[in-house]
Amino acid sequence: MTPRRAKKPKPSRKRRGLPPGPAGVAIAQSTTPEWLLTAGMYGAFALVALGGLAICVFLALGTRDEISLDRHHRTTTASVTRTDTSGRGPGTAQVAFSDAGRQRTAWVEQPWFGGDVAVGEHLRIEYSPAHPSVARRAGAHDMLSFAAAVAAVALVATVSERLRRRPRHGRRRTRTRPAI
Repeated sequence: MTPRRAKKPKPSRKRRGLPPGPAGVAIAQSTTPEWLLTAGMYGAFALVALGGLAICVFLALGTRDEISLDRHHRTTTASVTRTDTSGRGPGTAQVAFSDAGRQRTAWVEQPWFGGDVAVGEHLRIEYSPAHPSVARRAGAHDMLSFAAAVAAVALVATVSERLRRRPRHGRRRTRTRPAI
């Protein structure tokens, strides 16, 4: 009995002269028009870009007071006149202070950690000279801390995804044969 010979591997579709694609059907010959595939990709990109723009607009609206206080502020001592802890989170406190001889009131956020503020206590606050009703506790950058935490999570997610997709090995080293 003679041993069986191994079956010769089939040449690739390209070498056989067949168009690429499943079962010999080229992508251009598929039932879906090519322009529709391209329009779908552009539509998905436009949707992602529009969503990102909307997020940027909402973040800008939410942080504009914080940014204005970071750029232009005055620091003073204010007394707490009223507190409100009815909602979720740490609550707010209404403070009274004097700005250029005029009595002003503003709402400031109570600290997340470190206890509540009682009526009659004195706080150091930063307020905007252009809009004295915009104020915060001195040194409290709550919105900026939140933005830094979100940026850190996004950075970790992006870096881990990049590292996962990175090829594990560098360029394959080949030995060159000496010329004879």
